[in-house]
Amino acid sequence: MNLIYKISGLKKILLSERFLKEIFVIFLIINFLFNATYQQYIHFDIEDPRGAGDANYYQSMANGEYNVYQLARYRFLIPSLVYLFRKYSLIPIDPGTQDPNQSIFYVITFFITSVTAYCLYRFNLSLKLNFYSSLFGTCIFIFSRPTIINVGTPHIDSFYNLSILVIMLCTVNKKLNYLSIFLPFLILSKI
Repeated sequence: MNLIYKISGLKKILLSERFLKEIFVIFLIINFLFNATYQQYIHFDIEDPRGAGDANYYQSMANGEYNVYQLARYRFLIPSLVYLFRKYSLIPIDPGTQDPNQSIFYVITFFITSVTAYCLYRFNLSLKLNFYSSLFGTCIFIFSRPTIINVGTPHIDSFYNLSILVIMLCTVNKKLNYLSIFLPFLILSKI
């Protein structure tokens, strides 16, 4: 009998308007982000980065070479993840790219930026913006040129965007204890 109540409760949650709206927003964010960044990812040439020269440093770091430009050397989180994902073959390598790390960079930065965009949407709602305004603000973030470049090329700035949002969320919601816990980790995003 308790199982029937649990199943019916789960059914109510899954069919609730709020839950369906959240799922819709998540799929919309993933769709918009993929459509905005995939062309940049496919056409990025590591030999001719066209202003995204930092990508060479992060590619080297993902290969285990940390003797790179001084400031880039301390931004090791995402290149280290790329190294681990490639070492244990957690993400299939796209044969259409020049460097095997490029597809792994794309998947990691795509995931981080998707989380950032959803958190931005929730942050906009917490500021008492309506659904459409919150979604519009999130779309501006997704379709901005820096976001497209950060996701479509081997960069580490997606984690930096998430860090800024976490700092804003903790500050606005007066969660300074969380901020003090996250801050050492967030500093690693961009020094």
